[in-house]
Amino acid sequence: MRTITPWIIFHPLVFIALFMLGASTALAKTMRFEELPKEIQEKIAPGIGSVFSMDKTDIRFSALAGGLSGTPIYKVEILGDDKAYVARVLSNDPLSARKIVYLSWLATNNNFGPKVYYPKSQQAIASLLIIDLAPGSSPKLDAFSSYQQQLAKTVRMLHNTTFDGLPRSNGLVTRIYFHLKKLPAIEPYIKDILIVEKIENTLLMHTKQYGFTHQDLNPGNILYEREKLYII
Repeated sequence: MRTITPWIIFHPLVFIALFMLGASTALAKTMRFEELPKEIQEKIAPGIGSVFSMDKTDIRFSALAGGLSGTPIYKVEILGDDKAYVARVLSNDPLSARKIVYLSWLATNNNFGPKVYYPKSQQAIASLLIIDLAPGSSPKLDAFSSYQQQLAKTVRMLHNTTFDGLPRSNGLVTRIYFHLKKLPAIEPYIKDILIVEKIENTLLMHTKQYGFTHQDLNPGNILYEREKLYII
């Protein structure tokens, strides 16, 4: 039996999704490196210096929408160059950051995510992720027929991708408790938690391969450019 576990690229639980990266709409003016918040400058300087070997005065940053996670994400452009990149500042939690890096590289290697430029290794622990800015736009509902086959093919490829070496976090039930304990009372949720726990324990009884799924595959998390589809 093959069990798919709920990892997601660029999602708060992991990640990129595909992120791969939840970045599509500019929210702020273009900034120079020195105009970024000091704490952001310190976190991204090594990665920016590694990928872009020119003077930082030639680099421009524009804030992008990053979903509900509040993660700082920037569109990165080089003066005089039409190419654009996405720079995502990663969590201070090494486990969370490593998951984002691992799954971003996995998506790149399996051709359903933008190219990763930094960090250079799938197993690296870094404070910044730099990838290509995925082209295209979120398709309208009435355009579904034009990309439905490509979407089905991409989702099938994603679900059939297995991996080893991804650091494991706490189980689903533990994570649910972690979030619910912030509420005044969790008694109304106990029954649902026990049902989830029973399902999880049943799945873990079987020999399995680990894969991943998206969990939030809505049009806002899809970028389509006629010939290629990216899942954020």
